[in-house]
Amino acid sequence: MRISRLYIGILLLCGVGCGFISCGSQKQAVQKKHSVAKAKSKNAVKIPQLSYEQQRQFDYCFSEALRMRRLGEHSAAFEMYKHCLEIQPMDGRTLFDLASYYMSLNLKDKAEEYYKKAVECDPDNFWYKQILANLYEYDKSKYDEAIAVYEDLYKNFPQRNDVLFSLLSLYKKVNDVPNSIRILNEVEAIEGKSEELVMEKMLLLMKLGEKQKAIDEVKSLQDEYPNDSRYKVILAETYNSAGEPDKAYDLYREVLAEDGSNALARLSLANFYDAAGKDSLYEQQVDTILSLRSVESDAKVVLLRQIVIKNENETPDTAYVMSKFRKALENTNLDNAGIPMLAVDYMQMKNMQESEVKPIVNKILDIEPDNSLARLQLLSYAVQKGDYKEVAVICELGIEYDPDNLTFYMYGGLAYDQMKQHEKALAVLKQGVEHIDDSSDANIASDLYSILADVYHDKNMLKECFEAYDASLKYNSDNIGTLNNYAYYLSLQNQQLDKAEEMSYKTIKKEPESSTFLDTYAWVLFMKARYTEAKIYIDQAIKYGGGESSGIIEHQGDIYYKCGETAKALQLWKKADSMGCDSKTLKKKIRLKKYIQ
Repeated sequence: MRISRLYIGILLLCGVGCGFISCGSQKQAVQKKHSVAKAKSKNAVKIPQLSYEQQRQFDYCFSEALRMRRLGEHSAAFEMYKHCLEIQPMDGRTLFDLASYYMSLNLKDKAEEYYKKAVECDPDNFWYKQILANLYEYDKSKYDEAIAVYEDLYKNFPQRNDVLFSLLSLYKKVNDVPNSIRILNEVEAIEGKSEELVMEKMLLLMKLGEKQKAIDEVKSLQDEYPNDSRYKVILAETYNSAGEPDKAYDLYREVLAEDGSNALARLSLANFYDAAGKDSLYEQQVDTILSLRSVESDAKVVLLRQIVIKNENETPDTAYVMSKFRKALENTNLDNAGIPMLAVDYMQMKNMQESEVKPIVNKILDIEPDNSLARLQLLSYAVQKGDYKEVAVICELGIEYDPDNLTFYMYGGLAYDQMKQHEKALAVLKQGVEHIDDSSDANIASDLYSILADVYHDKNMLKECFEAYDASLKYNSDNIGTLNNYAYYLSLQNQQLDKAEEMSYKTIKKEPESSTFLDTYAWVLFMKARYTEAKIYIDQAIKYGGGESSGIIEHQGDIYYKCGETAKALQLWKKADSMGCDSKTLKKKIRLKKYIQ
């Protein structure tokens, strides 16, 4: 039986307890369109008195229901609760527990009915009401009911901030701005003034058009913290939003007169000029911010990000944006890599050349040598150029600073293998697989084992080679490189040909026009003496570019020979030889005019 998400949340709340007594009404709720429930103890429904014998039976059944529930025997507990209701139909505890069971059965209407009855029977119980309100919150059509219950809860439990925040969330959802402001005032009365509360009230007051009240709210914050220039800047922004730009400008000048390097004030003033269409003053302010060494790099990152977005939304000018990045890079004490990282992101977005991007990437690594994203960017450049020496150097440093990053082991091992340094390749790859764990990327782990297997094969360590291929397929059963190479090497050993055929067939299903995969499949069929089928696939391999490979041409000759086309086979062998094929048996085949295994 599926337990709904809502039921899980309700059970968590139920586990806290359910037996609080109302601490009395202390505040009058302001009404707009949401009626507040008047549930008080004196308005509780009249609960029938039980006889001594009935009470004894009820207590027994209820304790049994609880016992069954603890044991996980929920069907028996459910029936026992129902029997409790037969004895006392107005018991809040029983109604509440049954409501929880109805939620588990996804019978929300029935659950709501029982939660409401539980509240009627025990209107002073905090948890009953909170869970009923929580149930209403999950239904947009019942926001008003949720608000009414929460308002009643707050009236009886005025120190419960969680109730106030639930009310605030609901009033905002129904776009009830006056009541949202009222609740924020209630929170402030309990917690005291804070920037977050003041800012939220200011925005709501502006939404109502109460501009002066919004200004007064921010002023009250500034008055409380007169030495904090941030609140002067916020007040300046509020003045500007309220249509009083002169007062805003005067405040900006006041703040900057006290501290000319105040980044927040300068950023806000730049936005002020931009919104007013004063382009030259905006540019002047931007250049000042980017040129001041006293402005921290994080503040400059904020500005540069704004510049990029603004430029992209208007007429994109890459040269203009890059001039701002250069100014920032030349005039900032870089305590983190935020500016160069943003610059690299922008340059990549604009498809700028490696020669332009690479120096900035190196600057990132000068600041943060453990920045793997930057090092991986350098790695991609080296791989694209086929510069295996540089790949190896990059990966060595990558392993030093980020030893759990499998990518560095994979490309480092590959680079050494390509440079014929097989011992180094083997050492790096074996070191890499030791770092594979449950959190590792399965595809990278698979590739790492696949490259390790290739190196083992180069060293003629076939047992280890095939074990590594098996490990590769464990992490990614569809690793197409592993499937092809594993199948081919098995066929060369004339081993497990059925397994080889199955693996190779997967590759040509995925890439039916790959000459390499078609050649492997043809060769597996050849080793299984299915020469006619092999001829079909080797011809397909030639069709899709295999004619450029002397090895594939030699295989075609071998297959044609077994199909009885000796003259054509000899012609193909000679062609492979002229292409520089390094097969150990090719010249002997030509000399003897027959296939040599």
